[in-house]
Amino acid sequence: MLSIVQLGREVCYPGLCDGVAGPLTQTALGLFQSAEAINPSLLCDEETLIRLIQRYAQLSGGVPISADRVLVHAGGASHPPTPFGDGMKTLEPISEEDDLSYARRVEIFLHKEPLQPPTKMCTPSPHKGCIAYKQWCKSVKEVLQARSVQERILITDSLNRPIPNQSVMVFKLVDGKDAELIRTFTTNDLGVLHMNLEIGIYALKTTIDGVEHQAALPLDPDDVAGLRVEFPVPAQVLDTISDF
Repeated sequence: MLSIVQLGREVCYPGLCDGVAGPLTQTALGLFQSAEAINPSLLCDEETLIRLIQRYAQLSGGVPISADRVLVHAGGASHPPTPFGDGMKTLEPISEEDDLSYARRVEIFLHKEPLQPPTKMCTPSPHKGCIAYKQWCKSVKEVLQARSVQERILITDSLNRPIPNQSVMVFKLVDGKDAELIRTFTTNDLGVLHMNLEIGIYALKTTIDGVEHQAALPLDPDDVAGLRVEFPVPAQVLDTISDF
């Protein structure tokens, strides 16, 4: 939510959503708390969370759903992401080291009747092969797909170093070849681009020290945590542009 809620013309949290409550998250919380006249503890306490949810809900417009109609359930590692619909297979790790962290997501099930099986069938403690969760995914009749997403893209060099304050041209590819210039963006001090784009395939171009560099960017609605795009820029070139 901190990456969406704005203070003035800037969002509270300008980095990638990596699930780590680091210094950037604490700074963002402090900025939000100060703007909302909350004690700047740099912690997401109850008052901060309630105010943050309220600000976030205002962005969607309309009348908020009453709290008693919303059930929040944390699944964690016991619930590997499962495709929706009948006959779909659960996403499995590709190796022993694969923790499926790249596939984490928040799922919102909309239903007219009480959810079946009820959430109490999914216990808070770790457990394997959750029957309730599999049944929820299997019973999905329609998936609402976002037409566009607010995306955060980290631009790095081949040594995984962020490239800050760099102009990047974004092109949308039509039929995989014809490129249409969308606009030119500039990375922030952390090397991150903030863009609101339609789902599709894009090409990114930038020029450093007179040399043009390109990279592909397939944009998917599940990439909510952010993406990283690497430009194969020689280290010695970047060292002349910026001091990392």
